[in-house]
Amino acid sequence: MTELGQKITIYTQGSLNNLLACPRSYELNRILGYRPKRDSEALVDGSVWHVIKDLASRGASNEHILKTVREHISNTEFGTDEKLEYRIMKYLAQKDAQTELQPPLNPQGTELKFQAPLVNPDTGRQAVNVLVAGILDGLLYDSGWWMVEYKTAAAIDRSYIEAMDMKLQLRVYKHYSEATFGIPIDGVIYDVIMKPSIIPCKKDPTPQDYYERVRQWYRDNFDKAFLRDKWRMGNENVDRHLWSYHKEILWRKANNHWPQNPNACHSYWGMFGNCPYLPLCKSDNNPIILASEYEKREIFPELKLKNMEVTG
Repeated sequence: MTELGQKITIYTQGSLNNLLACPRSYELNRILGYRPKRDSEALVDGSVWHVIKDLASRGASNEHILKTVREHISNTEFGTDEKLEYRIMKYLAQKDAQTELQPPLNPQGTELKFQAPLVNPDTGRQAVNVLVAGILDGLLYDSGWWMVEYKTAAAIDRSYIEAMDMKLQLRVYKHYSEATFGIPIDGVIYDVIMKPSIIPCKKDPTPQDYYERVRQWYRDNFDKAFLRDKWRMGNENVDRHLWSYHKEILWRKANNHWPQNPNACHSYWGMFGNCPYLPLCKSDNNPIILASEYEKREIFPELKLKNMEVTG
């Protein structure tokens, strides 16, 4: 049960994966609200691609997409990049190449927020002021409802999806989206595009030249640059799994126990590089490093409802 005006704890599958990997990074990010002042390039690329797919699915013109992408990037450190226009044209070339070379998915909805109460699996009672939430990239109807997952990757092969540690995430998304939207969901459609392996060079005196070269790269590498796959999923109640996380977090809060996991400093973050909190941990929580490299941000601003204050 949640009440407007109350502090609400939101769990996402991403945040719970964060807890599993390293309690210390969970505390810094989800409890204390510290975020690196600089976002990684991979994170910016992924967020921009989701913006583009959302706008394109709603029929936005390239002019509107370019304007929105510029505004989005201007809020990151890449907004002052001297190659900014080349970066923007790369994104547009990706979108136009996929439009040219693949049939459209045309989801019925994109960037759909789901929120549902966390339920005690033994009593059926809802946790007070705790929500499980997230955002679906899309929902598509094709003889049943399917979640759509948009992904960008440095390389794609059949093992790419099989190796992705998303099975639990998708079970959570399916379970709580069904609770939010009141529809049965059959599974997930992965829509993956490979990032172009070419960068601006002397061949590209203008951003438009680079755009054309990227478009041609996708034509020449169609077989390895795109992957679209449909996975049917069974029904699984994930309340017990998430309830165990909930109990662990309550215990850690009560005991102020958030140890660093050195094994996750590099391996867990994959394409994003090292853990973003590694400089702080290596400095033994030096306040100068904290002030210079990190800033406090609102926790899950994209998921909160009106009059809701979110806490970790």
